[in-house]
Amino acid sequence: MKPVLSTVGILIFSFYQIVYAQTKVFKEGAKWGIKENETILIAPIYDSIFNFDKEGKVCLACYKLRTFSNNKIIKTVNVSFNCRYLNKQNKKLVIQNKRGDTCSVFTLSKNSVEQYNDNPHHFVATAKGKRFLIDKEFNQLTYKGYYDIAASVDPNFYKWMKTKWYMWV
Repeated sequence: MKPVLSTVGILIFSFYQIVYAQTKVFKEGAKWGIKENETILIAPIYDSIFNFDKEGKVCLACYKLRTFSNNKIIKTVNVSFNCRYLNKQNKKLVIQNKRGDTCSVFTLSKNSVEQYNDNPHHFVATAKGKRFLIDKEFNQLTYKGYYDIAASVDPNFYKWMKTKWYMWV
């Protein structure tokens, strides 16, 4: 009976250490950040933040942006989110298009968090209405913006969802 209890105790302690060492989203005032144990990885300066992916490489931090419509009769407030992809060193993702323009602010779409969580190697970042394929080390894989792009099962190919074309890497 004692060996079983000690084994269970060791398993519980090990599980506690694993859970305790994971990153946690925290709120300070009205802003959000991420910390690991008691070390602050991402300062609480964002209006919304999504925790790191399963591999602990990428998180998404967003600012709330309020803009007024141009309607002369009724003024409405449009709320959107401008986001940054960050790694654990608080380095932000910067992408470049074919013309050499750079961008570090991305659009929050309904699939943004799912896209960087689901694939262990790649994710899709949306900037200025176009999508770019990025790996988890922040290396840009596509420089042309697409309407929809995803990694295929074979890492040598990407697929465009709308046109069903494949591109050799």
